[in-house]
Amino acid sequence: MPTLPDRGDTISVVIPAYNADRTLAAAIESVLAQTLAPFEIIVVNDGSSDGTAEVLAGFGGQIHVIDQPNGGLGSARRAGVAAARGRFIALMDADDICRPERLAVQLSALRAVPGATLCGSDFSAFDAHGPIAHSYSSQYFSTIAQAPHGIASLLAHRQSIDISHCFAARDRASLCCDVYAGDAYRALAFGNFLHPPTLMFPRELIAKIGSFSGENDGSACDWDFIVRAARAGPVAYVARALLAYRISPTQKSAASNAADNMIRNINTLKQFGRRDQELVQSNPGRFHTQLGVFYVSAADAVADGSRLLSLRLLARSMIAHGHVSRRSMIVLLKISMPTALLSAVRRRRPEASALGTLGA
Repeated sequence: MPTLPDRGDTISVVIPAYNADRTLAAAIESVLAQTLAPFEIIVVNDGSSDGTAEVLAGFGGQIHVIDQPNGGLGSARRAGVAAARGRFIALMDADDICRPERLAVQLSALRAVPGATLCGSDFSAFDAHGPIAHSYSSQYFSTIAQAPHGIASLLAHRQSIDISHCFAARDRASLCCDVYAGDAYRALAFGNFLHPPTLMFPRELIAKIGSFSGENDGSACDWDFIVRAARAGPVAYVARALLAYRISPTQKSAASNAADNMIRNINTLKQFGRRDQELVQSNPGRFHTQLGVFYVSAADAVADGSRLLSLRLLARSMIAHGHVSRRSMIVLLKISMPTALLSAVRRRRPEASALGTLGA
């Protein structure tokens, strides 16, 4: 395994873990298997009540463990980042798996983009049955999917870097990959496209912009950090899958929290506007459209449990923010349709009917 070129390039890997005993070992092992050895692996046990502590104990001195009461993803990321001693920090989630070359490639990409505040990457996806997609970023992020030329539309500068040195086989032939970079502040403020567990950034960034916010949690907390980082300088994106993203039944059941997540996103976007009024003034249509999308998504998420609340959220989307879409009409149908009829529609081949998306 190649050693670190010098102590100035040390990398701390931060992994929040909450009730992750089934997947955590594989995540840690993938970091230990990096061709560029991390300086330290910090795992924050965020008040787990399962066997997470026992899994961590099995790694002994190979990892540094921080135990804390459950405070959520943002709190765990903050604790891990605060403890990091490496020059660079790489984020990782407890249920994903790094490709062996991940740290080496991202360090090379950061070197290739002077002043870069963040480096993310493409990622693959898998579940209990096996691989789902070799490249999953455009399926995961609508911002990428809807861009005319994908990531190239969001980050204007492309360069090819040699990553042959990033692999364990020293006799490997020359291998290059594309790195996209540029000013992405406005694009990211209206829709994230950097997957948090793929991020690497210089530790000095925390001194410039602060750590992960305690005002929001989950994806909203990550989004806020990413946007603040992008406002401070260019970001880089490696067009190569450096992480395997695990899709599990637990994540699918988390769809029940979709309304809360959308409300957090709404509050975060409004916070961006308060923080930078010029962002809204120069893009009023885009700002209101994105808020409208979030409100209709929240309305869709609560329609089964509270039709009145769903109607209020939908009205906010349509009236306050002028957003009317096919999804708006579908949510309106869900709200107005009798429960028995809605159930009958869902039982009939949903894939053959537009109304089939009512249960999505």
